[in-house]
Amino acid sequence: MNHTAHRLAFLPGEPLIHQAVTAYQNILADYQRGHLDAAHFRVARIQMGIHLQRSPSTRYMVRVKTPYGLLAAEQLRTLAQWASPSLADLHITTRQAIELHDVLPDHTAELLEQLSAVGLTTRDAGGNSVRNVVGCPLLGTCPWQPFDAVPTTRCLVRTFLGSAATEALPRKIKIAVSGCSRDCAATRLQDIGAVATRHHGVPGFRVYVGGGIGATPNVGFPLAAFVPESALVPFIETIVALFHHWGPRPQRHRARLKWLVAEKGEEGFRQMVQASYDAASHPPVDWFRDTPSPVPPRPFPPRALPPWAEGLGMDPVWAQRRLWPEQEGRWAVALTWPGGSLTPPQARLAAEWADLYGNGLLSTTTTQQLVIHGVSAAQGPALIASLLRPPVNSKPPP
Repeated sequence: MNHTAHRLAFLPGEPLIHQAVTAYQNILADYQRGHLDAAHFRVARIQMGIHLQRSPSTRYMVRVKTPYGLLAAEQLRTLAQWASPSLADLHITTRQAIELHDVLPDHTAELLEQLSAVGLTTRDAGGNSVRNVVGCPLLGTCPWQPFDAVPTTRCLVRTFLGSAATEALPRKIKIAVSGCSRDCAATRLQDIGAVATRHHGVPGFRVYVGGGIGATPNVGFPLAAFVPESALVPFIETIVALFHHWGPRPQRHRARLKWLVAEKGEEGFRQMVQASYDAASHPPVDWFRDTPSPVPPRPFPPRALPPWAEGLGMDPVWAQRRLWPEQEGRWAVALTWPGGSLTPPQARLAAEWADLYGNGLLSTTTTQQLVIHGVSAAQGPALIASLLRPPVNSKPPP
């Protein structure tokens, strides 16, 4: 993989993700031999992100986690390979995962094996678990970030994956991390959200809890004004552990974290978290109760187009939506498809462009785009020319 692949959540074939594959293969074999009933197999496969498609189908949708949206070109090629036999599209979800449809039951074990070989996993992509951790698309490369939040986010992902406690929660937990106060990951609409910041020069995060969308949307409330970078993982572990203990399991329709926050009240929930967190002698945090304003100013200039974009025949509005500045004079280029669904040939071409014109890394986004990272001024015009050439993008989005 590319030299920047250390920023990915998992290494190819590492035990943390491969052990889950082996466990699933054993469960599948027991089920096929009649040693495991359908109900127990259903729980196991859903925990592995394998969902039966709508009746009367006998095929599966497999949801592949891409933590904080980041994946390598090689990983995208592997996903495209598995979409090809059924001629089905790859679907980018609003939580940055990638779904494969029409997978035959007998092929699921081989699919998980090949995903693990390139550092991808489906574990905890379903069930009552900590789901895919969302990140803003420029996490780690944003020119306005106070520090690089990727290492902490990566640690967060690895901490929760496969944890016995977080695979038996009252309901799912959704976490998001934003690299700057633009908050492109919409952290206040998550169960738990963290926004990178600095306090007296020390890197850390503002933390929000209790957000959610759906039938009863809610904006998360500010829990902590500043959690040091080194303390974010134990701080969120504390919140998840409290949800595991206090979440109303019998009332499934009210078993999300926002309902526990509503039951305890904002100050009551904050006191509960503080007592549990402090009892473990973790690094101190600053709470919002002593902070006059939970939202800092946003002194960000509007996005400007790169000098090399001039004269390429692009609509300026279209270009501003697609060209995003990164650090060190590099640019990210967003690719958009209707509904977030792209064909296997389109996915393979995007992977080729990432290697040829970028640094070999791409990101999925919560708006269902695919972003190529690390595009230089020298390579930018060639990528734009390829992007505008049919048939992959026959016309730009509105």
